[in-house]
Amino acid sequence: ALLSARGVRVRVVVATDGGASHPNSRLWRRRRLARVRRSETVDALAHLGISGRRATFLDLLDGDLPQPGSAAWNAARDGLCAKLSAERPELVLLPWRRDPHADHRAVAALALESLDALSPRPRVLEYPVWLDENGSAADYPDPAHFRCIEVPIAPVLPAKRSAIAAHLSQTTDLVHDDPTGFRLDPVFVERALAPFERY
Repeated sequence: ALLSARGVRVRVVVATDGGASHPNSRLWRRRRLARVRRSETVDALAHLGISGRRATFLDLLDGDLPQPGSAAWNAARDGLCAKLSAERPELVLLPWRRDPHADHRAVAALALESLDALSPRPRVLEYPVWLDENGSAADYPDPAHFRCIEVPIAPVLPAKRSAIAAHLSQTTDLVHDDPTGFRLDPVFVERALAPFERY
């Protein structure tokens, strides 16, 4: 939102289809849920001042990303590398490589491998998602190898709140027939709405 407000051209790449958040729902099968998750993402981006046309969906399977070195991994890497080469970004934001979520780690590895093919290599900032909730001591950045920064975001907090709320399948009872399905904890949401973001 901050970059978009400054006129910076922002491209968003969504790696997975999001279809595995409610695996026991009979009313919201994976394909239906994946369609809704895509629509929610486009709505959320609009709240951040980013057109849905600036989003690329890789449609990798949520919860079942390809293994590094596999044909599917190499295809995803090559596709992402082609998109990055076409965009020539100066800055790339991606999940922290040791975030305690298997998909986040896999996406970070895929992105970092794709970025290795770019010259010059863009600046990379990695953001934690579940680090504070589920991370072990070994998951945190080693200050000897990584510099952590905080970016003040107070001016765009209302937009961020609206963007999070746009994900109805993850924040409400929209998918009501799977009580074991994923739902963002209000404590997590409030932490995400701090007046700064860590990278």
